[in-house]
Amino acid sequence: MTLFDLGAAQLALFTLYFARVSAFIFVVPLFSSRNAPPALKIALSFFLALIFITVNSPSVDSSLLDAAIYVPALITELGIGLILGFFVSFIFAAFHVAGEHIGYQMGFAVVNVFDFASQQQVSLVAQFLFTLAMLLFLNLNLHHGMIATWHGSLLLAPPGRVALAALSVADVVSVCQDFFLIAFQLAAPLMAFLILADISLGIIARIMPQMNVFFVGIPVKIAFGLFMLASAVMAYGVVLERGSTRILQDVLMFVKG
Repeated sequence: MTLFDLGAAQLALFTLYFARVSAFIFVVPLFSSRNAPPALKIALSFFLALIFITVNSPSVDSSLLDAAIYVPALITELGIGLILGFFVSFIFAAFHVAGEHIGYQMGFAVVNVFDFASQQQVSLVAQFLFTLAMLLFLNLNLHHGMIATWHGSLLLAPPGRVALAALSVADVVSVCQDFFLIAFQLAAPLMAFLILADISLGIIARIMPQMNVFFVGIPVKIAFGLFMLASAVMAYGVVLERGSTRILQDVLMFVKG
């Protein structure tokens, strides 16, 4: 292999690194927002790919110069990056789903706000928990674990040497299970207390028929729900840390196959 072929093969390998990292960044919630400039995402992907390929010092395969091998490998790397970013987004989606159920139970079914990131109407409580999750994610330095997951995926499944068909379906199911488990852990305590509030109001309605429980119950449920939500905020950091660690481990197991 000539010096020119070696340089071309190194460039082809770098583009595979760049494809996986950039696909990951464009999907993960912290960077997928429309408020994040595309130039920033591309620059961050470029420098991260440069750092990863420098640290890993992978062996260069001259077969990457063959278009029949390089193009499927590039498509595979884009697919892996999108899948991994989608899995990591489950961490924040769990908070959003929990907020939707909590808000509905509190009586905020039609209380929506406009989310500039997604350009959609979202539940007020869901938007609050989603923003809280992003702040806690950065405050707890969990983004360091996310970068370590990128690096670990490149070590366990080097670019150009893995096929999407080799990825395990069982690991996909495991990630989805952890997603629903995190959402349940977030929503279950408040849902239980709000259901007890409904039962208490129903008992009051039976004891005191002359009272308009429907008129009184709405502000009571809202005040009780906000109080319980404020009390549970401190525990959400623990749930986020444990859930993030579990999902990031599942991501590495998924890549390992």
